[in-house]
Amino acid sequence: MPIPYAIRPGDTLSRLARLHTISLGQLLALNPQIEDPDLIRVGEMILVPDGGPAPAPVLAEENDPSQDPLWLKIARREMGVAETPGPEHTLRVLEYLAVCSKTDPALRSRDETPWCSAFVCWVMEQAGHESPRTAWARTWFDRDWGEEEPMGDPRRGSITVFRRGMGGHVGFLIEDLGDRVAVLGGNQANKVKISNYPKLGDHYELLGYRWPV
Repeated sequence: MPIPYAIRPGDTLSRLARLHTISLGQLLALNPQIEDPDLIRVGEMILVPDGGPAPAPVLAEENDPSQDPLWLKIARREMGVAETPGPEHTLRVLEYLAVCSKTDPALRSRDETPWCSAFVCWVMEQAGHESPRTAWARTWFDRDWGEEEPMGDPRRGSITVFRRGMGGHVGFLIEDLGDRVAVLGGNQANKVKISNYPKLGDHYELLGYRWPV
């Protein structure tokens, strides 16, 4: 019989499903109130199977947001910023794009322009670090920005770069989930949010992680 469980810092639904030896789909079936599996909040009550292993204690140095690097704290504060449908544009998104001085000004004037890299550029400069100042996501990897993080043990907050077709995607690492990674980024479903991406899938390929020098 399902029992209630309060979401803790660092929890993801994928992690909780693994701990209780069920699939993510089965966990979501127990919790039909969850509209977005990538968006759960600390303290939120969900149902988990009774009799399964208790979730492992949360290690403060790994999962406590107060231990996050400054840029990740800044990025968290932007969560929920979204594009404006139609001809209007979200001012905050245009502020992200304005940092991209190496990108065509016409593209920087509308929030329909892919803005994942612009968001990372803006966040890093808010935190006092230089950025590539371009909306081209793979620049973070192709031009060897910063230092390379080990693929097997990246730090939380690492800049995470994907290939996506001829283009790419970039955001900040929240958690390594095995064959997927949880990433906080911009232009994820047209907003700033945490989403899970495959390390190698039909549309995405994880290229690597970067850390500012």
